[in-house]
Order: sequence, then structure tokens, then C-alpha cells
Amino acid sequence: SVDHALEPTVSVEVAPAATLTGLTPPEVDEQGRHVMTLSGAWLPEMGRLTQTQQSVSFAGVGYALQLELGRTLRHALARDTAAVARLAHAIGEAWRSAVLRESSSSL
Repeated sequence: SVDHALEPTVSVEVAPAATLTGLTPPEVDEQGRHVMTLSGAWLPEMGRLTQTQQSVSFAGVGYALQLELGRTLRHALARDTAAVARLAHAIGEAWRSAVLRESSSSL
């Protein structure tokens, strides 16, 4: 899981420092209306796009990352430059893994 992947990267408890969002269907209320939640992406009917969505949809970018860091994680990273390097390495490895997985599935 993402939590376990982050544990060696930061020197704080992961649960309050990281939350994965945007991978579940949007929430709706009793009337079936969309309830605004933090998802990292705009729904198509909103007529808006994040910069990440724009880069993938219109700028020809194959891979994009929208990384939002909470206060706890930002403060931990500000105090630990080695953790910043580990986080950067983890992001790079995740990207390489995604590229390899995509290229092997298209063969």
C-alpha cells in the first residue's frame, strides 16, 4: 500500500502524514447530487481541469503527478533533507515502475 511505501521515506507516522485520494468514486448525498470532497481532480461536468489533468489531456504529457503535502509531512520534510531525497527517489522509482508496467503490457 501507499502507506507502507512511504514509511521508510519519512520519519513520522504515516497515517497523519499521508492520505491517498481521488481513486474512489465521487460521494453523493441522499438526492444523488455530488458532494464536494478532496479528490485531486475535477469531475468532467464541472468544466474545469487541474494543471495535471490539462498536461495529460492537452499538452501531450504521458505521466503527471499532483502531489499535495499536508502540514505534518511538509514540516517533517523541512527538518530532514535526507527524507526529501528519499521521497524524491521513491517518486522516481514509482514513475519508472509505471513506465515499465505500461511498456510491458503493450507488448
